[in-house]
Amino acid sequence: MKESAYYNNISKNIYTSQFAKDTLNGVTDRKLSVARWRPAYQSDFAARAEWLEQSYAEANHPPDARIVGANSRTVRSGDTVTLDAGPSSDPDGDSLSFKWWVYKEASSYSGNVTISSNTNRKASLKVPGVSSQKDLHVILEVKDSGSPSSTRYQRVVLTMNP
Repeated sequence: MKESAYYNNISKNIYTSQFAKDTLNGVTDRKLSVARWRPAYQSDFAARAEWLEQSYAEANHPPDARIVGANSRTVRSGDTVTLDAGPSSDPDGDSLSFKWWVYKEASSYSGNVTISSNTNRKASLKVPGVSSQKDLHVILEVKDSGSPSSTRYQRVVLTMNP
C-alpha cells in the first residue's frame, strides 16, 4: 500500500505506522520514532528505580500535565488559540517547567507555526491561513525539578479550517 493511501485510511489523531518518521538533529527516519522521548523515559525509569530504595515521600513522582479546554479543537484561519496548562501540578510540590511545541511529523500542516510564550504555563498561537482542512498537533511538555526529574505530556489537536 502506498504511503499516502495508508495515511488517508487512518485517523488523523493517530501517529503510528510503518511510515511514521520523526526528526532528530536534522535527520528524519522511522527508526527515530522514540528518540526525542528518550531522555524523558530514561529519567522516568531512574525515578521509578529509586521508588524501590526510598520511602514514598522521599522519592520523586511525575507531574500531572493538564490543559484547560478540549484536547481536540476546531479552529479557523486567523484565530488566536490560548494554550493553558494552569491545572498542571506536581504531587511532591516541585517547581514545574513548561514547553509548548508543534509536533510537525504528526501534523498534516507542514508550515511553520510560532507559539508565543512557549515556555510559560500559558501560551498562544495564531492559526495560520489554510486553503483546506489541516490538523496541527501541539504538545505540552511539563517537567518537574525533582531528582531525577520527571516529564509528562499532553497533546492538543487543532483541526484548522479556512
